[in-house]
Order: sequence, then C-alpha cells, then structure tokens
Amino acid sequence: MNFVVYTRAAFCFLLPVSQQLDDRYMMLRLVCLFLFALCLAGPAQAQTNQPATVAKPAKNAPPKPAPASQSTPQAAGPCVGVISLLGDRFIVKKIGVTVFGNENKEVPVDGFGLDDLVVERVRAAVGSGFVVRRIAADRSAFSSYDPGLGMFVRSDKAGAIVRQVAGQAGCKRYVVVIKGIRQGGFFGIGVMKVSPLYDMADIYAVIRIYVHDGQSFDILKSGEGSISGSNFMTGPPTLRIDWAQWPEPPEAANNPVMRASTRQLLGNVLDKSLPTLLQSQ
Repeated sequence: MNFVVYTRAAFCFLLPVSQQLDDRYMMLRLVCLFLFALCLAGPAQAQTNQPATVAKPAKNAPPKPAPASQSTPQAAGPCVGVISLLGDRFIVKKIGVTVFGNENKEVPVDGFGLDDLVVERVRAAVGSGFVVRRIAADRSAFSSYDPGLGMFVRSDKAGAIVRQVAGQAGCKRYVVVIKGIRQGGFFGIGVMKVSPLYDMADIYAVIRIYVHDGQSFDILKSGEGSISGSNFMTGPPTLRIDWAQWPEPPEAANNPVMRASTRQLLGNVLDKSLPTLLQSQ
C-alpha cells in the first residue's frame, strides 16, 4: 500500500511545468502532496502506538520468602509470683571477747542485686514450665509479716498481706523471701568476724522462704534457707572469705569483691532450699 502511494506522489512531482500552470494539474499536485504527507505520518504513528512488551515471570522462579517476624515468643505456663524483701542493706558484725566488744552496723550496698538474684534462682528452680514474675512490694506492707516456721506457722495474717500485695497478678503460687534471725544476733545478710584473736571472717545469710497458694493465700510450705538442709546444729549458712576483705570502715563493704562473695553464698542457699519447697508447685 505504501509503495503505491509513494509512486503516485513521486509521479506528481515529475509533471511538466507547462502543465502545472493548468488548474487541474495544480489540484492534482495538491492531492499528491497530501498523499505524500500521509505516507510520512503513517510509520511514525505505528511506532508510537506499538504496545509495550510485558515481561513474563519465569515459570520456575522461587516464591519470595515471607518477612521474618520481629516478635519474641512469650513464655507460657502457670505463673509463680516472687516477693523478695532482702533489700540493699548489709550487716557488718564484730563479735568481741565480751559483749562489750560486739559491734553491729547496717550499711547500704547499692548494686548487690540480692532481690534480683532471688527471682533468678526461683526461675531456675521451677523450670521452663512456669512463668516467674517479680511482684513489686512496699516493704512497709510487710512490717507485720511474721508467719513463723514449721508447726508454728500462721497463715491468716500473712496470707492477707500477700493477697493485698499480689493484687490482680493471678499467679498459681507466691514465693516470699524475707530476712531471718538466728541465735547470736545473726539477722539477714552480712559479714562477721570473731574478735581480733582470730584471723578469719565469714559472710552469712539468714533468710526465710514461704510458698503461698495463689487462691487461698494459705502457706503451703516454709523453711529457713540452708546449705546443708538444716541449720539446727550448724548455725547460719556462711562463706569464709579472706581476712583482707574485711571492710574497715563498715561502709567499705559496698565493693565488687564483697558483692560477688555475698551473691555466691545467697545463690548456694537458694539453690539448696528452693527445689524442696517448690516441688510439685
């Protein structure tokens, strides 16, 4: 088609000049010019309107992997609430040859993290089938918490205190750890030395552990923290330290070496005592 049009348009330009002056030849020449313009515009329009080629996906292309989830799996299981009241106070105790040589001073030990250690050891004792949750407690609320031990344990008042502090936590069990007292004036956690006649010093840990039911809040089990299983004949749990670690003045007890030794002893006491108290809990 284009070949015919081109031929006709070329023929128009080959007409003699004398004939171009004739009106009919002038009209023919205009028609030829029009046809020639159409021939030039045709191929350009065909290129402009040519549809774009869409690439077809490969047949064997592997599917894109789904984006990795950023959420951390949450632990599941019955809840065990931990109320630890050991705090950040440390006793520096001297036992003299006579009672007049005894000294007892409580000093702050920021950073010992004793309550955090209790939560860690409870989590290790109950295993992966439980969710261990620390329950924040105002120490003043436990000022009258003294349920006793063994056959003398009393649940009524102690249970009411734990119920109030637990609030809506909804745990199956509540583990309460408090400072205990032993004969000889050993209270809570501290370091002692016996008169200047003996070059020895010991860290001691006297604690009590109570397990409350999460529904009735009665005390199910209780015990004094121990390394050997009983402190009746052996006294409080202790850890012998180097004489050079003795804090002088007492405020010097707040140091990394004393912290490490104290946490070592408390960890041993908890690891020996908690499994029996939390068995089948």
